[in-house]
Amino acid sequence: LYIDSLSSDKTTTAAVVKANGYGLGANEVAGALAKSGCNEFFVANLGEAISLRQHFDSRGFTEPNIMTLHGCQHEQLVDHKAFRVTPVLNDLDQISRWRVFSQQQIEPLPALLHFDTGMNRLGLDLEQTKWLLQNKSALDGLSCRFIMSHLACGETINTPENADQLAAFTELQASFSGIPAS
Repeated sequence: LYIDSLSSDKTTTAAVVKANGYGLGANEVAGALAKSGCNEFFVANLGEAISLRQHFDSRGFTEPNIMTLHGCQHEQLVDHKAFRVTPVLNDLDQISRWRVFSQQQIEPLPALLHFDTGMNRLGLDLEQTKWLLQNKSALDGLSCRFIMSHLACGETINTPENADQLAAFTELQASFSGIPAS
């Protein structure tokens, strides 16, 4: 609640509980945060997501959104849907795969779009981003909850890299008006 109180009412606070809550116990950390009102949780992969979903469901927390930072791989489509897990789509292949699967459902499936603005690890790279901006119909049939990026030097205040990434993301965000950003 304290961290959430530091931002506006339009801001949603999310917790990252990957790697077993960074060694503190993902279920325990996420459970305490859910009791405090947190409803957005990031994990690294589908295995972590399923474990967390089962923990939440067993305790009556059916509302939290769980997102997989590593996206959705070929053999994971059905499990993402079955366990109510939202993939963070990191490349055009993941977008295409999730879109085709989503279009086969009654309702569009949620997804997050991750753009690499300088971390050089996950997210659509510059070429893929340019292609997507020219071909936004590639997102038809998806329910894009928000777009996101990841600061390479987020723990360091006032670095030029952070300012460069923010500028790149702000420019990108203008191309996705109406979709929340992180």
